[in-house]
Amino acid sequence: MNNWKEMMQTRWLRLYFGWMCVCVLLTSCLVTPAPDVRGWACEIDADCVSDGLYCVNGMCRALCKDDLDCQKVLKETCTSPEGEDAKFCLPPCLSGQTRPCYTGPQGTKDVGLCKAGTQTCTAQATWGSCLEQILPKGEQCNEKDDNCDGKVDEGCDCTPGQTRSCYTGTFSSQGKGECKDGTQTCGANGSYGKCQGDVTPTDEICNGKDDDCNGTIDDNIAQVGQSCDISTLKGKCAKGVFECKFGAPSCKQKTFPVREECNALDDDCDGKIDNNPGSAAHTLTRACYSEKAGCVWDSTLLRYNCTTPCKIGAQKCLENQSTWSQSCVGEVTPQVETCNGVDDDCNGSIDDNVTEVGDACTSQGLGVCKDGKKACKAGKLLCETPLPSTDICDGKDNDCNGKVDDGCPTGQSCQQGTCK
Repeated sequence: MNNWKEMMQTRWLRLYFGWMCVCVLLTSCLVTPAPDVRGWACEIDADCVSDGLYCVNGMCRALCKDDLDCQKVLKETCTSPEGEDAKFCLPPCLSGQTRPCYTGPQGTKDVGLCKAGTQTCTAQATWGSCLEQILPKGEQCNEKDDNCDGKVDEGCDCTPGQTRSCYTGTFSSQGKGECKDGTQTCGANGSYGKCQGDVTPTDEICNGKDDDCNGTIDDNIAQVGQSCDISTLKGKCAKGVFECKFGAPSCKQKTFPVREECNALDDDCDGKIDNNPGSAAHTLTRACYSEKAGCVWDSTLLRYNCTTPCKIGAQKCLENQSTWSQSCVGEVTPQVETCNGVDDDCNGSIDDNVTEVGDACTSQGLGVCKDGKKACKAGKLLCETPLPSTDICDGKDNDCNGKVDDGCPTGQSCQQGTCK
C-alpha cells in the first residue's frame, strides 16, 4: 500500500468479496467470521482476510495508534514502515533477518578486542542471541587490550610465556665461580614465576671449583686445618691436618719423628711407646747426672761431656706414668781427691788437692831425716823428709847418722855452734 486512499478502497473490496456471503438468486447464506491471519505471508491486502489487516512488507499486519494496540496479542511495536504513512503493528524482526549487535558497555565496541556480533531473527519474529560478539574481560597480559579500555596489558608485569634471566643469590656472587643465572617465565596472571635453574653459592669444598662464588677456588674450606689420620704412618706422625691441594683433599703430615720422650707417646714414630730405638716398648732410658761438676751438658750436641772418672748414669721411664725414675743408675760423681793416681774430683788433674799433702809426718830416718811432710808421689801418699847433708855444727844431725854435730874435723868438737 502506498497511501491511505488506496488502503481504504482495498479494504472495502476485501470486505465485500472476502468477509460477506452474497445472496444470489434469493439463496441465503450464513456469515462466518474470518480467521486471524496476522503475520501470514501476503502479496496484496486482499490476501489478509482478517478484519483490520493489511499486507505490509509481505506480511499481514494490523493498523495501530501506539504500542499498546500492538501488545494485546503479540509483543509488537507500532511503527510506520518505510514508504508508508500509516502505522502498523510490526514484529521486532522478520524470520531470518540479521543485524549487528553489541551488549557490552558503552564506548567499548571496536576498542581493543571488543567487536559487534550478529543477531538473527527467529521464526517467532524475535531477535536471537548476539553471536560472535567480543565483550570486555579482565586483562590477560597477552599484549592485547582485553578489557577494551584503549590500554594494552595495564597492570601486567609481563606477557604469559615471556622469559627473562634471574638470580636469587647475592649481587657480589652473581656470575662468579659456579654461580649462574636461571630463568623466570611469565605466568597467565601476568607475573613472573619462581627463578628456575639458577645456581647460588654453597659451602666451599675441595674440588677445584669456586663453590661459594667469591672469586677464589678452594678457599675457606671448613675442613682445612682439621685433624686427620695418615694410615701409612705410626705414632704421633700418623696425625696430620686436612689440606686441599690441586682440587683434591689430602691429609698433610704435621708431626715428624723426634727423639722419644717419656710421655706415653710414640715420639719417634716407630710404632712403640717410650722405648729406646730398636727396643721394645717401655724400655726408654735417658742419660742423667746429678752433680754440677764432672759432667757438663752440651746443648749443641745434646749430650754430656764428662771428665774421667766421672760419668753419666741412666734414668728409666716409668711405664704408664710419663715420669722418670728418681735414681740415676750408674753415674759417677766427683769425690774427694785422694792420692791414688786417679782424678777423684774430676777437675782434670790427678792427685791434686789431696787434703793430707803437707801434713807433718815422721819417718824411720834419723836426725833431720826423721820428720817431714806428707806428699803424694806416683799415686801414693809418702812422708817426704829432708835428705841427709853434711853435718855442720848447728845442734842437728844433718847427715842423719844418729849423731849430732859429728862433722867437726878430727880433734875438734862442736862448741856453741863452732868447731873448736
